Amino acid sequence: LVCSTSVCVAARTASAKWGQTLDGSIILHILLKRGKSLCNDETAEVVDQTLHFVMMCSDDSYELHVPLAHAVDATRTSVRRERAYAVVTLMKMEKHQWWSNPAKHPEKFKKLLERDFALGDPQPDPDDDVPPPPPVQVGVDAAGNPLTAEEMQAIEDADADMQATLEKAQAELRRPDAKVTKQTIAKLKKLRKERPQEAPVALMLGYLHLKKGDDKSAVPTLRAALELAPDSLGAHQSLAQLLAKRFDATSISEATELYRQGSRLMPTDAETYYQLGRMLNMRQAAGGAEVPIGGKSDEACVAWRTAVRLKPDMSEAHSMIALRLAKAPGKKAREVARQHAARAVKIAPDWPMSYAALGHTIASLHSDMGKLKSPQRDKAIFAFRSALAGAPDGTRLTADREAEARHVLGYLLATKPTASKADGAEALQLFRSASEIEPHNSKHLEAVSRMEEGIEQFKEREKEVARGEQRQRVQAAIEHEKELQATEDAEWEADEQDDGFVDIR
Repeated sequence: LVCSTSVCVAARTASAKWGQTLDGSIILHILLKRGKSLCNDETAEVVDQTLHFVMMCSDDSYELHVPLAHAVDATRTSVRRERAYAVVTLMKMEKHQWWSNPAKHPEKFKKLLERDFALGDPQPDPDDDVPPPPPVQVGVDAAGNPLTAEEMQAIEDADADMQATLEKAQAELRRPDAKVTKQTIAKLKKLRKERPQEAPVALMLGYLHLKKGDDKSAVPTLRAALELAPDSLGAHQSLAQLLAKRFDATSISEATELYRQGSRLMPTDAETYYQLGRMLNMRQAAGGAEVPIGGKSDEACVAWRTAVRLKPDMSEAHSMIALRLAKAPGKKAREVARQHAARAVKIAPDWPMSYAALGHTIASLHSDMGKLKSPQRDKAIFAFRSALAGAPDGTRLTADREAEARHVLGYLLATKPTASKADGAEALQLFRSASEIEPHNSKHLEAVSRMEEGIEQFKEREKEVARGEQRQRVQAAIEHEKELQATEDAEWEADEQDDGFVDIR
């Protein structure tokens, strides 16, 4: 809207386009170009609630003097250049007071000013036929489209609300004793609909679903978060953790790849390599493919070795290496397994899995557990009893690990050379409890059946089984054991001596 010469007092007058914004500013655009050149030395000040603008064009002075409708802060008056315009900014004393628009016609503008002064009207009347000033563009959005002050303020307010919601959600996520509230979930869901491209919102919602135990909602939310933030290690780990619970081949395979991608994103994160080893171990077990245990082709063991190199005091990784190498045919590998298990116990003496690993590695030192020497047998029995007792904080072995520990402990007790009736009764109870935990596992039920015949009969039957297994091992050894063992021993021995970083990516 133009303020013309009728309300401007000067020898030569300047025209201005006026605008006002919701942040309380009044903005004037004054053309600097006169003829073929631009004016200069422009100044603007407010004295006695009258705006005085002056600029020099060649030898002529162009001035604009306008009485203001309402009070402004004279100390915040400013002037700047934008291309061929001088931009004058005034700040209202009353931010939300709306000024009637300066009219295109001087006489109408005068009347509007007089009305405002007389009535103190903070809003333009509905019957004003003067159109509002065009919005002043003060910024751009992500696509480069211009934004008005009102639009910018709305975006800033929305960003502030989103940040406040994320901070509240983060507090609920970090505190172990904090519950995930329905209100926080509802706010994040609302934000997801309003701002579907905001990765932090999707990630936080997925994490809260995970903490709440709502796996069904967490999986698709974390998948969406990964699409928005493919470099998020937390999203990779959390989604993989959820998929690993399903235990089906497809989910385990996907979880494996997610942890593998996570190791590329953060190659120094020991936890990622530990979990990768778990998934690879499960995938190898499900696939049934023969892999030289402990060698470089044993990806699970390589991942755990990498984890302990990155974090030497990671008892979980030491325990898994121990359990893995305990199955190796080579005696050297099984001795290394015992060393890793002992290290795990030293690091985490209250963690049941450390003792379970130690028990298995000691029991595996002889190919026939029934022939273990008394000192070794006693150490293995102590380790399994400690594992089954659980930790002071209530932590126990997982169901499959506990069933296996009970079965092996029962076997060690039943096959003692000096086994008593009490040992036999305890062994029978251990086999029964193992079968209750894993009713689908026939070896537990078979052990129960043999023990019910009597401890001496159990020993004789186990000796027969052991002799049969020994014959099978000898036959297998003729075919491939020497070559396989030599390869395995060389590979794990080289790995143990190599202090360098093993990158399995």
